[in-house]
Amino acid sequence: MGGNNNGYPNMDSTTWLLKNGKFSPLQIPGPGVRYHYGLVYDKHRKKVLLYGGGEKPDQHWEFDGKKWTRVMLSESPGRRFYHSMVYHEDTKVVILHGGWVNQNPRDPINSQTPTTWAWDGHTWKKIAEERIFPIAMGYDQHRKVVVAFGRTELSSDSEMGLWELKQNKWMKIAAYGKWNTVEYVVQWVQQHPDDAQALLKYADIMQWQTKQFLEAELAYKKLTKIYPEKTSILLDLAIVLAMQDKVSEADEYIAKLSEAGLMNRPAYLRLAGLLRMEKKYLPSIKCQEIALSMGLAGVDFQPRPHLFPFEPT
Repeated sequence: MGGNNNGYPNMDSTTWLLKNGKFSPLQIPGPGVRYHYGLVYDKHRKKVLLYGGGEKPDQHWEFDGKKWTRVMLSESPGRRFYHSMVYHEDTKVVILHGGWVNQNPRDPINSQTPTTWAWDGHTWKKIAEERIFPIAMGYDQHRKVVVAFGRTELSSDSEMGLWELKQNKWMKIAAYGKWNTVEYVVQWVQQHPDDAQALLKYADIMQWQTKQFLEAELAYKKLTKIYPEKTSILLDLAIVLAMQDKVSEADEYIAKLSEAGLMNRPAYLRLAGLLRMEKKYLPSIKCQEIALSMGLAGVDFQPRPHLFPFEPT
């Protein structure tokens, strides 16, 4: 249920029922607008449990297949966004771990809550408090344990590992080193050339971190075949071409975007900003002029060739 169906602030509060392979909307009252929440099925009690998320990060709701019921308790995990939840089939409890206390992870007053709670159908109980920030959490039916993959620090380049929850204690069972590094991404792309998301990360690194524009160009060109209408990829391709003084080729991509009606005012402003960051001032000014000529509404989609009429300097 819930989610974002057309970009913020157009949030959805509809509950959908999956039956016989088809989704259908239910015209019933429920938790309201929700995103970044935790949702899990309690197999023993035959209920779907929803906890936290926007706009009510400390609320607990349950769905029995027909109606939503809010569960009011004196003690609970508190405010949670981006947390992980899983059902433990052996002990018949719902496990909740981690999450933010604020929906914006970049908020300086925000904090992670590396605590683990268990729901037995009647009460919430805090069972563990370990510095584990899971990317994913699940239940291993064969070994009857909850498993979490993640890191112990908030930085994206911290050590990754695998943990098990046993006797209310998280135990690390495997270490995987740092994954968000240039070396790791390069190696991964070499081993998995068809992984589009990894290729996108690789292109971004080649463009912004290592400044290897030719490598970025080749990656973006491959991505354009996968995502032929993704404006951001085509814009970045135009940028790396301009960085190599391939002005006419960069101009061709921008002209194609413009002719297809994909270059609106925000897109030109973004392109101007990217060029300015790379000290390509004259093309940046040209993009700004075009953006200004489109007005505030950004509805003028006339073809605008020759975005790079100047030699990049």
